[in-house]
Amino acid sequence: MAIADGLSDSMSLHIISEEIEIEEGKAKHTPQEIWLTMFFTFLSISGFTLSFLIPILIFPLKTAIIFAIFWGIFLLFILNFWIVKIKKEKPTKLIFEHILLALFVILISYWVGNKIPEIF
Repeated sequence: MAIADGLSDSMSLHIISEEIEIEEGKAKHTPQEIWLTMFFTFLSISGFTLSFLIPILIFPLKTAIIFAIFWGIFLLFILNFWIVKIKKEKPTKLIFEHILLALFVILISYWVGNKIPEIF
């Protein structure tokens, strides 16, 4: 999943950068910029996704799930903090909004995961 997701996202960015982003009749980015973006997108997405495998290999499943949730929230906090630093905005609103959204996704995923066996 980590590799497939990383490849699909990086390929999407490659296509968008190459095909869509045109200014004044010329490509907005050089071929080197496009390939570097694709490469680093693949590495970052695959790396983040694979980092969730570590607790599953180390801990019992229930402990690994809890650890993975906290790991994900921690990563989300760090990435959002980095984004607001770049944008020079107050971190509270964006970080709170994204962590709340992540918790919502976790709860919905858990609920759907429990309903699937009931349905089938």
